[in-house]
Amino acid sequence: MKLIDLYIIKRYIGTFAVMILLFIPIGIMVDVAEKIDKFKEKEVTENLKRIGGVTPVTTAAILGNKSPYFYRNKMEFSFSSNRWMTQEEIASGKEFNKNALGFHKPGMWDKIVDIDKCHLQADPSNAIRNEIRR
Repeated sequence: MKLIDLYIIKRYIGTFAVMILLFIPIGIMVDVAEKIDKFKEKEVTENLKRIGGVTPVTTAAILGNKSPYFYRNKMEFSFSSNRWMTQEEIASGKEFNKNALGFHKPGMWDKIVDIDKCHLQADPSNAIRNEIRR
């Protein structure tokens, strides 16, 4: 092997190894995404049969959402007089309005995270929710 060949191998073997290590997880993610779509299609077909009593001849492919924002058409918000407060708010010693309109803090059904803008639903719902809060 020539000296130039050894130089090229030493210089680029790290890049080659990293690229191989990157392609493996990407391939796994693509495979998992395809399996999830197939699972969803099967679930829809089975639910149509079981719940609806309908046996579809063909089903359309499941299409993913183009944007993770402002896609929901229904939301359930909770009211509380005991909103969740941040550590900074508690440490400040100030008095805060504890009324809240928003979502439950994960794992805590007695605390509501007060939200001004929900990124899951279109803006008219934000205006309505904020007006109700007033």
